[in-house]
Amino acid sequence: MHGDYSPKNMLISGPRLVILDCEVAWFGDPAFDVAFLLNHFMLKALYLSARRDAFFALAQTAWTTYARELGDARSAEVGRTAPRLLLMLMLARVDGKSPVEYLRDDASKKAAIRQFATRHLAAPPATLPEFFTAWKERL
Repeated sequence: MHGDYSPKNMLISGPRLVILDCEVAWFGDPAFDVAFLLNHFMLKALYLSARRDAFFALAQTAWTTYARELGDARSAEVGRTAPRLLLMLMLARVDGKSPVEYLRDDASKKAAIRQFATRHLAAPPATLPEFFTAWKERL
């Protein structure tokens, strides 16, 4: 896993994708990278509500493309694990050591994240598309 799989660490030119900043790469759960990337899109959908649909479309495209490259068996496994990780990462970006700067002073949006994540942690959505739907309905 990359460990910092986020839009800021990706360069795309035509069909070519170059992943940058691999210094924290290690052997771990590949669902973490998927959840880490999707977390950026989920938080931006909350923060930039006028572009919400675009961020959800981007998340869906990212997951669909990633899953296709993994193949059916691996994508099913990652898809089952990623929703719980995504909930935990959402909380981490609100209350962890590296809070997302654009929500730092927005108590209502941080409360929405906390409420959504804690409500779903015991029984997370079964798939990432179900997660996207639940988060979109919350927004």
